[in-house]
Amino acid sequence: MPVGAGKVFEDLPEPEQLAFVQSLVREHYVAEKGEFSVFGEITCYRYVRIYDQNLRLTIHGEIALVEDRHFEPGSTSITVGNKTLNTTNSPWLRGTVLRSGELPE
Repeated sequence: MPVGAGKVFEDLPEPEQLAFVQSLVREHYVAEKGEFSVFGEITCYRYVRIYDQNLRLTIHGEIALVEDRHFEPGSTSITVGNKTLNTTNSPWLRGTVLRSGELPE
């Protein structure tokens, strides 16, 4: 993931990676006005740093919880009329850095 000035996210030291993710969280929250489409109010973010560790970040980008386990997002779905879309395994959730709902570029 390019982060500017020729730097690549994976090549940054861990503290700089975290600082970058925290800034993305703050920017995303402000840009989306604290709401996530049909799901409502954004209450936190997850940063999956490595397979068996994840961080829960507040809407201000602060670390609220460190979990030394693999993170699996909860089950989500959208129902309109008689059609239900299971969004748990949607491509826009897989491989995202923040699992925030932003569509990958």
